[in-house]
Amino acid sequence: LRKVVLYSVVRNQLKLGYTGSGIKVAIIDTGLLLNHPLIGQAVEDSVDFTGEGTLDLNGHGALNGLFALMPAPGVRPFNVKAVDAEGRGSEKDLVKAIEWSIKKGTRVINLSVGVYPQKWGLPECSGDCKICRAAENVVKAGVVVVAASGNKTDKTCCPAKSGIVKEESGIIVEESHYDFEIKMMFTHQCTGTYFIKTIV
Repeated sequence: LRKVVLYSVVRNQLKLGYTGSGIKVAIIDTGLLLNHPLIGQAVEDSVDFTGEGTLDLNGHGALNGLFALMPAPGVRPFNVKAVDAEGRGSEKDLVKAIEWSIKKGTRVINLSVGVYPQKWGLPECSGDCKICRAAENVVKAGVVVVAASGNKTDKTCCPAKSGIVKEESGIIVEESHYDFEIKMMFTHQCTGTYFIKTIV
């Protein structure tokens, strides 16, 4: 997995004036809290692929929106809801969300969600499923894709799988780790760092 950039680096870049100003970023997740004072005023556009509406009814997406905005307060988030209140989503909707994001001209796509495509005893994805291919195509178009590795210690979800097995894919993988003391899985939230890095 790629080395996670420490928040001290982010703070130093903010001191130098790098805030991600104007960078369009798609947050593909459970939606965002549009009435939140920090998130609401920053969101550029919203779309829903779940049928629930664009509001976050889970909390996961809103948290990731804040993780993006705190180190890079100048970014312009796109609220791309592809996962419902129960944390469920389809491969088809995830691909649609990625394609919608690229059409909107986003320069960074954050995917702190993913799919474990292995079913019915079939082999795991080797980086060539529909989601992995969609993410790879976006990277080839010059967009930064940051994908979570998932919440399982023995498996990697897609499209992060492509970033693991195919180094040339260019997908940046957020590493997860298990905290045995409190028995919870965490993903290192360093997405805002990559927003800052995309400034020209």
